[in-house]
Amino acid sequence: MPENPNSKRGIGADDSVAFPTLSTQEIDILRKYGVETILKDREPLWRPGESDYCVSIILSGGCFVRDSVDSESLIAYHSPGAFTGDVDVMTGRPAPVGGFADGETHILQLSASDVRLVVRVEQDLGGKILIAFIRRRELLLESAAHGLLVIGSGYDPDTQSIREFLGRNRVVHRWRQPEDPETAEIMKAFDLTVEDTPLVLSFAA
Repeated sequence: MPENPNSKRGIGADDSVAFPTLSTQEIDILRKYGVETILKDREPLWRPGESDYCVSIILSGGCFVRDSVDSESLIAYHSPGAFTGDVDVMTGRPAPVGGFADGETHILQLSASDVRLVVRVEQDLGGKILIAFIRRRELLLESAAHGLLVIGSGYDPDTQSIREFLGRNRVVHRWRQPEDPETAEIMKAFDLTVEDTPLVLSFAA
């Protein structure tokens, strides 16, 4: 079933730079570069961890962005006129989150190479997409609640190296220390100790 309309609020929902609505004229321009398709309810536009996926312009229906299709945490919601994606689409880096159809959803899909062509040929429209991608990544990094999970002590050199690497490459992640009560409880449940850290975990659908 489609999402409850009152629940369609995600990170930066009111940020018009990160989540602009395309005009009919802009969508018509993009039709020259993409392919249209229709998805069933909850069918993935892309999955967490996927590295070769498309930017999708929502023509009807909607797309909710979550860690998994059954996750209760809504990261973003794309209504008709909106488009999916962030810089990971262009770099080929695995997606930290997934996108799933909200009811029957009609989309226009553009590959990374299609988007690069739009940026070169349709500079105003391409610039809008590019700026939105950059801003979305900033919002996701600021949220620190999605992507990879790093578990390790702040005093551990290996943990520090991993966090520095992820930060330098702007990989969305969150960090938990073994001393945190909640983290310690989970580690104990799985018979893990500090000697087993650092751990790097990825969420997938």
